[in-house]
Amino acid sequence: MITVYIPKGKQLHEVITNLREEQGTADNIKSDVTRTHVVDSLSKVLQRLKLYKKLLKED
Repeated sequence: MITVYIPKGKQLHEVITNLREEQGTADNIKSDVTRTHVVDSLSKVLQRLKLYKKLLKED
């Protein structure tokens, strides 16, 4: 399970860029099973985030 915390004021494209960097870093994980799970999970999070045009403003 992955939890993504998006701080107030953070732009959606910044979050997506950060997750893509993490996905690249995950390629260095030695365990095949763990690497696959991490990369797949990050891919799913990225797919979900792409559905949003912008982040909701919190009042």
